[in-house]
Amino acid sequence: LCDKQFILRTDLDLDPNSADGQVFPQAVVPVLTGVFDGQGHTISHLTVAGSNSLGLFGRLESGAIIKDLALVEVNITGTGSSIGALVGDNGGEVTYCYSAGTASGTEYVGGLAGANSGGVVSSHSSASVSGTDLVGGLVGDNLWSGNIVTSYSSGLVSGSRWWTGGLVGCNSGSVTQCYSMGPVSSDASAGGLVGYNWGG
Repeated sequence: LCDKQFILRTDLDLDPNSADGQVFPQAVVPVLTGVFDGQGHTISHLTVAGSNSLGLFGRLESGAIIKDLALVEVNITGTGSSIGALVGDNGGEVTYCYSAGTASGTEYVGGLAGANSGGVVSSHSSASVSGTDLVGGLVGDNLWSGNIVTSYSSGLVSGSRWWTGGLVGCNSGSVTQCYSMGPVSSDASAGGLVGYNWGG
């Protein structure tokens, strides 16, 4: 558990061929309970492979915050659920964040967050996202307590079964002042903004 405040002081390149870089296989799901302040910096070439709850952080607990951070040329590959470039399961708040690259998994797959029960505010993603169920350009599954505000997506989104959306795969929470510009494809139910909506 990371319960401290972290401040990113410079851009980071995690290319496996660079001095700082490496591939991160999933061993322990990193959980943030504190604050990660990117201060407008960029983390590039983040590469994570594993099963469930994958991203820069596997999970954000209630009260945790990630802000002012860009992730570019990420490659997040999961064989299970809750896969996102920034966070697999978000129960905290993500604000002023951006992601680009690729994210793939089975269910609850999003360009920024796999599953959201917290807040996503003023953030966007151009990541290409692919999965089976509940696949979204920004968030895979926006749960009943989840809020997405003033955010958008522009990447390619593809699903092979249930609920694929340009912004959100399945929404039972709240989506306000958001839009999507990316192409969406699915073998089953799909929507340009939301694949399946029973929220607001």
